[in-house]
Amino acid sequence: MSGREDGYASGRARKELILEQAIAAFGTSGFDNATLTDIATACGVSRQGLLHHFPSKEDLLTAVLARRDELDGTSFAAAIATNSTPVEALAETMADNAREPAVMRLYTVLSAEATNPEHAAHDYFADLYVRLRAQLTEAIGAAQEAGALPAEWPADTAATMLLALKDGLALQALLSPELVDPARTMREVNAMLLN
Repeated sequence: MSGREDGYASGRARKELILEQAIAAFGTSGFDNATLTDIATACGVSRQGLLHHFPSKEDLLTAVLARRDELDGTSFAAAIATNSTPVEALAETMADNAREPAVMRLYTVLSAEATNPEHAAHDYFADLYVRLRAQLTEAIGAAQEAGALPAEWPADTAATMLLALKDGLALQALLSPELVDPARTMREVNAMLLN
């Protein structure tokens, strides 16, 4: 490999490390309390080295949220394609999320912080919930048409309720991981709904 290719690979690896450390820092301390200096120190780079890859804290937050979207979007799309109901697909996504507790914590902390309209991630989370409700409403409607879910449910209301359940279970699992398994609980909900 040439020196230039080595440099690109090294830069990509450093950028990935910064993203991993930012996920941990934002998930533990929240966006406002986590500092770029702390994240840079955790990565073994200078603050200026971090700013080379992400010119501002908001740029870093945007990249972290995009990474989370990428992981969840891929997981949910694959789960919808292979599971009998959207509720089971949510359970599968929740199982994937449970394997990444730092990402689950990040989502929970940032989504709560972002209820403040002045928060840097407010618009992101508002838009995210619009997209998630639309995706889930569509999946529920398709399952209803296929006879996999009761047709009398208002699909949009069911989508809103399932997202609230998903988020609430994630919060409970972060607080009491030995007591709450979000994916198992969602699968139990799926079984109850189909009876």
